[in-house]
Amino acid sequence: MANPDAFKISAPGKMSLFGEYAVSYGRSVLSCGIDLRTNLYFEKSKTDNFKLNLCNYNSTVIFSYENFCYLMLFEKPSLRNGVDIDRYNWRTPELLNVEEFVSKMHEFVHKVVKTKIRNSEHELMLIVLFLLMKGILCSVDIEVQPFTITVDSTIPSGSGTGNLTAFVVCVTAALIHYLHIRVSEEGRQNEFVSKLQYLPFKLNFSKVTGNMIGAEEKDLISHWSRVCEVIQDNYPIGVESAVATYGKMIQFSSSPNAIAPSVKVYTHVTMLEFLLVNTGIHTNKTNVAHKLLQFSKRHPGIIEGLCMLGQILTDAATEMIANANLSTDAFEQEQPGQFSFGELLDVHYFSYFGVGIINETQHEVHEIIRSSGFHSTQLVSDQGGHAAVFIPPNTPKSELQTLRDSLSHRGYSSTLTHLGAPGLTITDVL
Repeated sequence: MANPDAFKISAPGKMSLFGEYAVSYGRSVLSCGIDLRTNLYFEKSKTDNFKLNLCNYNSTVIFSYENFCYLMLFEKPSLRNGVDIDRYNWRTPELLNVEEFVSKMHEFVHKVVKTKIRNSEHELMLIVLFLLMKGILCSVDIEVQPFTITVDSTIPSGSGTGNLTAFVVCVTAALIHYLHIRVSEEGRQNEFVSKLQYLPFKLNFSKVTGNMIGAEEKDLISHWSRVCEVIQDNYPIGVESAVATYGKMIQFSSSPNAIAPSVKVYTHVTMLEFLLVNTGIHTNKTNVAHKLLQFSKRHPGIIEGLCMLGQILTDAATEMIANANLSTDAFEQEQPGQFSFGELLDVHYFSYFGVGIINETQHEVHEIIRSSGFHSTQLVSDQGGHAAVFIPPNTPKSELQTLRDSLSHRGYSSTLTHLGAPGLTITDVL
């Protein structure tokens, strides 16, 4: 079994390059893990207190053992109307009454948690953190011992690169991993470990080896994350959850009647370098979705055509990136009858521009990038406000620096990252 005293969970940010809104109309989206990550450090507490540190917000929350047990473990979670507690355990998060549960956690954060709320994202992280702790731990009949959770992240906030979702995946994975450790320590690997009144369950140790997360557990982690997406997004789809869990590159599609989304994971991908540029504009996904809906009512044929175009771009880019042996020239040079990778990004960007999603500031950034000889598109999901600039293989460092200097001179900061980063990982902390 893994180190029971301390471990690290890490999940990637994400970048959805093609099909971000076509996926809402039943098409596929191409999304990749990036090497900007959220890291969670879990360790047994040396005191009788539970401690939660959110480093990016300089925030610390401390609970006594008695208060933690009362608030997180003893009170039953809010379930959907008509659902009895004997149908619920931590493996059935879809049964939660999320709206009511969030309302209780919101009240808990503001009346019980004694820490300064920095902004709305900080508040949301605390609400989600306590929702996960209660939702996962409340149904398990084990002694929950005091622990410390510390989280930091290099994923830019409000960038459209999945900062909050990576946080949710890390917390969920840490709590599930902790359950396996505690059940193993108590020698109950072959027993039912649910509390009375809750739906009985056993932990499947045959699919968990050391620090490896089994496919079934990954699916459950992604499922919890999709449930939490409802809290942060009026139009949750599940792309961010899938990328933070599985990493690398995925083609993702969903439909209203589907029981679960379709997720195709590509594990062998070409690592591509991108520059994230902060435009200072945070896209409101709800407003964008409403704008697309209104546009589709006026021009249904155009929206359908754009969705078809998005699928073509997604398929073409997937084939390029998924072919790990592909010559780097293919990303830079035009092929007879084919788009170069940079051209795919340009077409994608102007499809957004054509329906009015791009504003003047974002277009100014695009023109600065284009005049410097680079290709880019705009990230518009998850409150996205960043442009994604493709850096072709073998680009001279001087050219990249010239672009960054030009952007900086106009007040736009930038961050280098790579596509194709691995998904959720667990490592021991010695």
